[in-house]
Amino acid sequence: MTEQLAPSFLWGGSVSAQQTEGATAPEYGKGGSLYDLVGAKLGFSPISLGTGIDTYHRYEADFDLFKELGFNSYRFSVAWSRVLPAGEGAENPIGIQFYHDFIDALLARGIEPIICAYHFDLPAALIKRYGGWENRAVVEAFAQYTALLIREYGDKVHYWLPMNEQNGCKMASLVLGGHQPTDADFDQVGEQIGYHLNLAAAGFIGAVKQHDPNAHVGGMINYSPIYPETSHPADTLAAQAMTEDYNFETLDVLVRGHYPNRAKKRWARLGVTVQTQPEDAAIFAAGTANFIGLSYYSSLVTSRQFADEAIGRLLYRTFIGQKSGLPDNPYLKRTQWDWSIDPTGLRQGLNAIANRYALPVFVMENGLGVEEQLNAEGTVADDYRIDYLRQHLQALKMAVQDDGVDCMGYLTWGPIDILSSRGEMRKRYGFIFVDRDDQHITPLTRYRKKSFGWFQRVIASRGGELA
Repeated sequence: MTEQLAPSFLWGGSVSAQQTEGATAPEYGKGGSLYDLVGAKLGFSPISLGTGIDTYHRYEADFDLFKELGFNSYRFSVAWSRVLPAGEGAENPIGIQFYHDFIDALLARGIEPIICAYHFDLPAALIKRYGGWENRAVVEAFAQYTALLIREYGDKVHYWLPMNEQNGCKMASLVLGGHQPTDADFDQVGEQIGYHLNLAAAGFIGAVKQHDPNAHVGGMINYSPIYPETSHPADTLAAQAMTEDYNFETLDVLVRGHYPNRAKKRWARLGVTVQTQPEDAAIFAAGTANFIGLSYYSSLVTSRQFADEAIGRLLYRTFIGQKSGLPDNPYLKRTQWDWSIDPTGLRQGLNAIANRYALPVFVMENGLGVEEQLNAEGTVADDYRIDYLRQHLQALKMAVQDDGVDCMGYLTWGPIDILSSRGEMRKRYGFIFVDRDDQHITPLTRYRKKSFGWFQRVIASRGGELA
């Protein structure tokens, strides 16, 4: 496919603060986060997390590499506890100034900053004080935090997300908060956390729109197509139900401004009572997204065997390193981390979202994580990554050019090697190799992989040349 994507199409990458920045020593004024509380339990190295890939000190040089790649956009998260060490109350001027300098450095290189306000790293003080997202007080703290972001950066930043993978935030909060699948309150706690996350996101979206009516402020989910194992009608119905619960419930709230009836029926079936306030309806109605972002990595298969099992419980198993129990897809290859490789699923997802909501869509994460080492030539011959990304970009182009999907852009996850969500360096996604591993934090030297030159040519041709 040689057709080019639009000149306005956004090309770039996505990262999170806690996987990149480092700079957690007292002199930076940063407060602790959820990862500091549970990192040891999950096997994270405090030294590793405290250094990351040292973006805090090296962002200028990294941004030079991104400019060389041709990036015109970059999505990053702000570390909540870097600007508000206790999650609320007193501000940290050192942290606030850091993000001013960070954003200015992107803009100076012609790279559009895209801020994700929350990427799972809840300030530790809010967990100790309130118990985390289960408590509505954290919604109020999030409102103070995001008001700070809008006040400080709202005249420079025009693309915003309230949360990373908002449909997964609830599960991340449950896992990192220490709940177990057998807890009697699993469903009650999970649904209340999800409600508070959605309410906080809606409040943020409404505040951004009030500050800048022309801002691009969206919602983001992790999207996974869910196929029926067979053509048996009950398998098809099970896949449809799981798709509604996992892929569309959060988007229904973000785009339509209210919960779908299906969610309320699920609460009743589970014996859940979600605590709400009379003013919530107006907050949801005013806080609707004007574009939809998604991360896309793999698809799932289900069957009637799982018709009565909530998707949350199935996915909880994968979050804690267990098998979900769902069937594998015999038609698809799998990654080193046992995720299905399904480029066609990206096209399916773009169509499903665009047709359901009639809004622009934005691929904000996609990529292949692999264990890698530098070769004798000081690079990584990652042809497998090139092949993976080529197939997914071909699927995206078909969605745009053959199906008419309005797609705003394509960002890869971890365009430079970063810590994984489990605090490890062995799972690498980048076009740029960072010389550190889990035992040796330095020297952190950057090296271009083979895929660097390939993606550079892809962007220069606006997606016209994928070979």
